[in-house]
Parts: sequence; C-alpha cells; structure tokens
Amino acid sequence: MAPPEVSSYRQRAQRFPIKMQMEYRGVDAERWKESTTENISSTGVLFWAGAALPAEAPIEMMLMWSPYGGAGSAVRLFCRGRVVRARPAESAEGIWGVAASILEYRFVNARTQEPC
Repeated sequence: MAPPEVSSYRQRAQRFPIKMQMEYRGVDAERWKESTTENISSTGVLFWAGAALPAEAPIEMMLMWSPYGGAGSAVRLFCRGRVVRARPAESAEGIWGVAASILEYRFVNARTQEPC
C-alpha cells in the first residue's frame, strides 16, 4: 500500500488590522526603536520601520496593549521572532513595511516590566 500523499499547503493565519504602538530591536541591540503595527496575526506582525531589516534577522518586539476604557494597568506583549521580509512603503519615502514572525511571547506589566 502506498503512503498517503502529503500536501504542502499551509493556510496563512488570519490577520487583524490592529494599529498600535510598539517598539522593536535586534536581539543584540540595547536601544528600542518606536513603530506602529499595521496588522497582527497569531504567528506574526507587520509594522513600519525607518530602514529595511535583513530577512531572517532575529528581532525582539514589544507591543503596547492599552486597557479597555483606560482603566487598569497597561500590559505589553514581549515577542521574539525573525524578520520575514521588508518592503518599501508605497506611500512614504524612507519607510519600510517589515513582516516578522512571532516565535515566542510573554505578557509583561508596562509599569514594572514583570511577567503577568
């Protein structure tokens, strides 16, 4: 009996058009750079950067989740991943759309930076 055929089809995770403040840096960098997300999925994020980032470069990201209605403590989502691609924005010179995978994450308190 022949083995079943294996499909290489992989459905892309649903993207949500969530625009929020974030910061990013290379894993060896000390300084965070500010940015804004364009969309987010369960496996990655698309954000805007002032320069192209090399594909496959390891990256750390901090997404700022504001509490609903402004009550309570803000929470940040700390993520580690890799740059998937970077393309120049069509509407703004010197701005790049950067797609990055999310390989691991944890929520941290915005004020204390402690895990939630």
